[in-house]
Amino acid sequence: MTSKQEYFTKLESVKGLVKYANKSKLTIVGKETVAIEAPKGTKFIQDVLLVPNLDQNLLRFGQMLQQDYILLFKDRKCVVFEPSGQKVINVE
Repeated sequence: MTSKQEYFTKLESVKGLVKYANKSKLTIVGKETVAIEAPKGTKFIQDVLLVPNLDQNLLRFGQMLQQDYILLFKDRKCVVFEPSGQKVINVE
């Protein structure tokens, strides 16, 4: 999820709500593919939600696993790999 519309290569209008653990809700206004610049070229993550009032980008681990990405958690960091094993990004 992100609040940055400029991250999207295209955008499908979608309506919905995201509920936080504290029960607050934010409005979803779109969904589509986001391009991420990685060390070995541009990578695309599908079905990312556009949530205008979100104060930080959130990576949905379930979504990444459904797309066969590999997630490695260590030392309070997450490293995301493509299904081929190529590193995509570090998340801290």
